[in-house]
Amino acid sequence: MNDSVKSIWKPLCIVLAVLLALSWAFFGVLYSKDGVDFSTLENPEQNYTADGGGAIIGESTGNSVSLMSAKIAPEDFAANDVSPLAETAYTLTATVFPSNDASNTRVFWSLKWANPESEWAKDKAVTEYVSVAPSGDDVQTSKQAVVANLQPFGEQIIVTVTSEDDPTKFATCTVDYAQKLTGFSVKFGDVVCDFESGRTGVSVEVNPEGNPNGGAAVFEKTVSDVYSLADNFTISYQLGTSETLPFSSYQFLSSYSEYMAHTQMGCLVFSNSSDNVNFDNSALTSYSVSEKGLYFGLQYFSDNLGLHYVSFGRGTYTVSDVFQLNTPATYINAFEHLNKTDDSNTSYDTPEMFDLTVTVTGTYSTITKTTTFFMSGYSNLSTVTNVTLDKDEIVFIGR
Repeated sequence: MNDSVKSIWKPLCIVLAVLLALSWAFFGVLYSKDGVDFSTLENPEQNYTADGGGAIIGESTGNSVSLMSAKIAPEDFAANDVSPLAETAYTLTATVFPSNDASNTRVFWSLKWANPESEWAKDKAVTEYVSVAPSGDDVQTSKQAVVANLQPFGEQIIVTVTSEDDPTKFATCTVDYAQKLTGFSVKFGDVVCDFESGRTGVSVEVNPEGNPNGGAAVFEKTVSDVYSLADNFTISYQLGTSETLPFSSYQFLSSYSEYMAHTQMGCLVFSNSSDNVNFDNSALTSYSVSEKGLYFGLQYFSDNLGLHYVSFGRGTYTVSDVFQLNTPATYINAFEHLNKTDDSNTSYDTPEMFDLTVTVTGTYSTITKTTTFFMSGYSNLSTVTNVTLDKDEIVFIGR
């Protein structure tokens, strides 16, 4: 090392050594009992949520003690001595400052209602709704406890962990029972979605002048009656189809026939193709059910959901409007031949049309349900606007 470098490097080393010494002195004072008043030390708030509603661990504050929380999966209840009847359970871990390993850092745990005089909590024992059980009695095992939710409750609960050596040093966290979404139903006019079986049969209007079944989306939900923390829920609707190639759509009302020594096939699909090769069902998947409702008619499907008639054979596809090449009678005939075989028409088709996925989301719980609409029947009706006769009057002339 040359002299010029040495002249620069030596002062830098001295400065770094001084800074290091000062930092050690600073932290030595900070973590000595006489160097800081731990009664004024607060831990930052921590927010926790639980999927599915029910018991959730909320804010954690304290002085000289901090709390961390981890949810216990139901399959791990037995390993953590949690009753299989418990709804939810958490592990709480306490840390005592300044030295968590010191021999005088044993803690104890307690529960209480946030407002024991509230209408719901009055005269109720908090331990009937939430339990807290430390892992052991020694210095280290006393700092970990399992909090289990035994049944729904309607008043906030406070968990407190307290230093046995100095009861003025403690930490607390809140336990709430979040409002649960327990179920929901959806219907469109007289069409009630069957989420239980996953399949909803509907009668489809095949006449372009008809009034299809359906209507605006009517949503009804059920929620838990007992809770300490209310929730708000939002509803989203998503239409979709299967991934049946090449259309990425359910194919329904399909049939085939032998024509001029080759097979001609045709079907209705919720897809469009600008080049007879690449199909796109974006009209269906981007349709706003919440704004427009849902109506079950071929003309409505054509106008709003991208329904087209596709004919194909000899490796080529032709896409046309639903009623460009066919009449209602064509689709009635195809429907009546479903699952039947004869020399003129064989169906390769199930009458599934499209799927509806409904997701209801709250802060603490989410439920998603899906049903597939299938064509269980048809109607061929039109709105009668006028009746006329071929003659305006008839005059009888006597003999």
